[in-house]
Amino acid sequence: MNGIAMGGEAVGRALDGAEGAYVAVDFDSLAEDEVMAFMPEPGGLPVAEAEEVLVSVRQRTRVLGAGLTAMLPEERNVEPASRLTAALGL
Repeated sequence: MNGIAMGGEAVGRALDGAEGAYVAVDFDSLAEDEVMAFMPEPGGLPVAEAEEVLVSVRQRTRVLGAGLTAMLPEERNVEPASRLTAALGL
């Protein structure tokens, strides 16, 4: 397969046979109207869609830990960060 695989099926393939996963969530990749990120990317993923992906990770394997990066220290980020960590069962 060439290129970068994305979406739920790609997550499933990446986790096949995994006994656990560390999940990195980069706030730069999320919708800039929902989070305050260091260097937001245009067309970022809505937080609700990111939650769905993270729930699918949790359903497929044990989540060993997670890191949230590029998140500015703004009150506005508390709620999305809480939602995303809850989606992982943390």
